Amino acid sequence: MDIIVNMKIHHRHYEEIGSTQDQIIDDLKHGLETQLVSATVQNSGYGRKGHNWDQYKNSISFSFKLDVEKLSQKSIIPLSIGVSLCKFLNDFYNVSLKVKWPNDLINSHGHKVGGIICKLIDNTAIIGVGLNIGQSKEETNYKTQKGHIKDISLNSTDYSDIPLKIYSYVINKNLENEFLEFKNYCFHLNKDVLLLDDGSKYQGKFIGVGGYGEALIEINSEVKKFYSGSLYLDTYI
Repeated sequence: MDIIVNMKIHHRHYEEIGSTQDQIIDDLKHGLETQLVSATVQNSGYGRKGHNWDQYKNSISFSFKLDVEKLSQKSIIPLSIGVSLCKFLNDFYNVSLKVKWPNDLINSHGHKVGGIICKLIDNTAIIGVGLNIGQSKEETNYKTQKGHIKDISLNSTDYSDIPLKIYSYVINKNLENEFLEFKNYCFHLNKDVLLLDDGSKYQGKFIGVGGYGEALIEINSEVKKFYSGSLYLDTYI
């Protein structure tokens, strides 16, 4: 059963749900004004390219929608949201998180602590977020070792309160300005990386992103652009 947390923001929180992103998309299709959906337990979360997003103890899952009609380049959304999340979480928890292209959050140990998935429906961006806030016993390896943001345990209200605070912060940010700050939050800037794209492997130095959010990788003194793919740091190859 859902709980209306904040009528002004149209936030719906579920104790248990399949996918917060599927729910907010369904609400959009049915003309509901839902802006934010969060859940204490998400059973069927997913990430890029059909990967599952596993929710662990002390992690949060939520999805929200943004009107991006005026945004000139929609492809920058995941990077912009990543920067906004880093800013908020760094201040809120006094930590130092970075973004890994194209949609992961990384802690100071180089471990993945969060992921972002975006879908575009007309001029509305549906953004799903998973964050490992506190520590859990489960371990997994997906591009980087699973980590957490802070050595804390969440209480029952955190699963709805933290997404609401994050959403309230993000909607007041200019996505284009956030994108311009990506280099300041890029975990692998000027580092050797491996990129896998459609079965091909590319190794080189990550030197930044282009105007569409594409990865710029220097390979044998030539800069190549990549608009999709899975990025690994040499440390984890």
